Amino acid sequence: MPANFIEIIINGGNHANFGSYGIQGNDKNATITPEQQWKETAINIIKFINSIQ
Repeated sequence: MPANFIEIIINGGNHANFGSYGIQGNDKNATITPEQQWKETAINIIKFINSIQ
């Protein structure tokens, strides 16, 4: 990964919740709702966009 790589971890989320496409291999059970995961994802995208302007 490049030196300026940023990783954001959404605690309690998983791949299946993010994409709404069902359980994926090696996915852990989500402990937050898909809606909460989408909200946290959107918040972090907005923060990132605002940080590069």
